[in-house]
Amino acid sequence: FSTARTVTDVSGRGVGLDVVVQRMEQLNGLIEAETMPGAGTKFTLQLPLTLAIITVLMVEVGGAVYALPSGAVVESLRFSRAEVARIGGRDTLRMRDRVVPVLHLAELFGARAAAGEEAYAVVVGRGEKRLALAVDRLRGQQDVVIKALDPVVADAAVGIAGATILGDGRVVLILDVAAL
Repeated sequence: FSTARTVTDVSGRGVGLDVVVQRMEQLNGLIEAETMPGAGTKFTLQLPLTLAIITVLMVEVGGAVYALPSGAVVESLRFSRAEVARIGGRDTLRMRDRVVPVLHLAELFGARAAAGEEAYAVVVGRGEKRLALAVDRLRGQQDVVIKALDPVVADAAVGIAGATILGDGRVVLILDVAAL
């Protein structure tokens, strides 16, 4: 296979393909070449499922760490618990010119929120919709590899998109912002 317009003594010698093979090996992937005389060559590339890498914002709730996909994060802020107002039976925060519903992740996951007058809100959104996720602490951004949940667990795990394993071996759940 060559992209050269004309074949020379150095084109079509597999130099470019060698780079592809090396990269596939680094990723623990497979590459297969199947050649049929007169018909051509078929290349099959197989990459491990663990290659879905995303940037997340790590947050802490009740001593546990969770990950929020950064693409869904609009902003984060520190707020006083006294600023939370109940409107229509839901907790809300007034942020500049809009009222945003608050979802306390500690309550959602059956954890105990950290004591104190102040907490953090991570505002997530899709389109014009906004939701403030109340968390105890912001732990910073990190690139992580997504591990898919086993189908048996995935059906019961509403609000969970997957999991990742941190460098220290801890498993962290990646939240599904759209489901929240």
